[in-house]
Amino acid sequence: MSTTFFAYFSAFSALFLFAEQLYHRLGIAAEHTRKLVHVGAGLLALSFPSYFNSVEEVLYLCFAFTVILFLSRKLGLLRSIEGVDRHSIGSIAFPLSVMLCYSAYGIFDDSRMFYIPMSMLTFSDPLATYAGRRHPLYVFQFFEGKSLGGSLAFFTSAWMISMVLLYAFGSPLTYDTVSDAFVIAAVTTMAEILGFDGLDNFTIGFFGSFTMAFLFDHIQL
Repeated sequence: MSTTFFAYFSAFSALFLFAEQLYHRLGIAAEHTRKLVHVGAGLLALSFPSYFNSVEEVLYLCFAFTVILFLSRKLGLLRSIEGVDRHSIGSIAFPLSVMLCYSAYGIFDDSRMFYIPMSMLTFSDPLATYAGRRHPLYVFQFFEGKSLGGSLAFFTSAWMISMVLLYAFGSPLTYDTVSDAFVIAAVTTMAEILGFDGLDNFTIGFFGSFTMAFLFDHIQL
């Protein structure tokens, strides 16, 4: 393994330990420390393409933390992440989503396949949670309490993220780009709504990557 691998392993470990200190020593609620880890991990993941030269090392890193987080659930550790008053496998689904998106990036040699869904997962998903709690507007009873307000917040931010990144990676700001961004945002919003028990951490990445593979002609249906 390279020094980059161990540097990122240390950085993620430090993030977990920092959240644990906030939870145990300062009494900050697990819902808040969990979101801190979510955003922090997403920001670290977004820097992967700049520093990793090997797709395999990213997969090994994500697999290592999937195992660590799975064991922490079973052993009652990392309460800053797992101490929420609801059943959620989001902590395990998150590194699996990173693995999927980075694999798509490596397979199709298209950085949009990684940056767009990971940016949604890092920013749009927590924003949807915040908006849904503050301004739910209407609660979808059959989708684990997901709300119209949260979904609108997710869709709006996901559409903006998609347009900005598509433009940044060379797509002209035309109708096709705007419509592609709309489709990506719409599909990932549905993926967020349908992702129960924290599974949206995976469904956002999965359906986002699949939709872009289709839109960008990487696969044919």
